[in-house]
Amino acid sequence: MPLLLLDGPTLAQRVSEAVPDSLVSTPPDARAPHPYKDDALWVKAPYIGDVAAFLQQDEELDFQYLNAISAIDFVGHFELVYHLTSFRK
Repeated sequence: MPLLLLDGPTLAQRVSEAVPDSLVSTPPDARAPHPYKDDALWVKAPYIGDVAAFLQQDEELDFQYLNAISAIDFVGHFELVYHLTSFRK
């Protein structure tokens, strides 16, 4: 089975439709030209559980495996990075 890599804008659209108002429209790093340029999404903290549930339960996405959770300490705030994988898609 070939590897399917979803681009950020496509994934952002899917998540926004399923969990409205869950994504940050401007990335914390304002130097980035678009928050979903690559394969990352910026999710508002109160929506992490809802977005994670959608990514896991959506049959087309099927993100069943959490590879890692990383934390970045920016002194004034923390950022968490969730690495998710679908082995079936």
